[in-house]
Amino acid sequence: MKKMVVLLGTIVLLTACSEASDDTSVISPKELNESEKRYLDIGTEYAYVYETSDFPDDLSTLNLDLHAYQGGEKSEERSRQLFGLKAEEGESLFPNEAEELVISLSAFEVNEEESESVSYYYDVSVLLGSEDGYTEYNGSVDVPKIESLASLADGDLRLENTSQNIFIYFEGSEVSSGVSSDQESLNHLINESELVYVFTLTWE
Repeated sequence: MKKMVVLLGTIVLLTACSEASDDTSVISPKELNESEKRYLDIGTEYAYVYETSDFPDDLSTLNLDLHAYQGGEKSEERSRQLFGLKAEEGESLFPNEAEELVISLSAFEVNEEESESVSYYYDVSVLLGSEDGYTEYNGSVDVPKIESLASLADGDLRLENTSQNIFIYFEGSEVSSGVSSDQESLNHLINESELVYVFTLTWE
């Protein structure tokens, strides 16, 4: 018999109006109203909702990659691309009907009562939403057993760069959120933690 405990909740497709930003070089997640925030509070730690119209028209690719590190070294076995979107020649990156891009990551703990063992995995979801529904892309990532799990998140996409670390999970205590965009701080975290998972959104 399996018992599943949800640590970080699932995706909710949201329809809040975004708050205009003066800085056009940064794409920020949509501002949510109180009702929508309550939905996210039900077991959900991170879920970013973006307006597809905020992205540059000439954007040709959008990828979500996992970079895994163990003992300060990159694990090629666990690192991989989780999601990829590429524009066809002469076409825009997002389908015309797609209005929202939703990115979320959920973490689960599964207890095997017979063997008293515990396994962990992340469920990564990317959705393209429209008035008619959404197209969903899913990917699961297994996680080694760890004693403590901490996390960081940064949903602001800085267009002067070509990538953004949007989720970081690691074994240890909470640290400054600046590590998500500061490579030196991230390198320090990788060297000091036994396990680090970095989920990176890249674009061209």
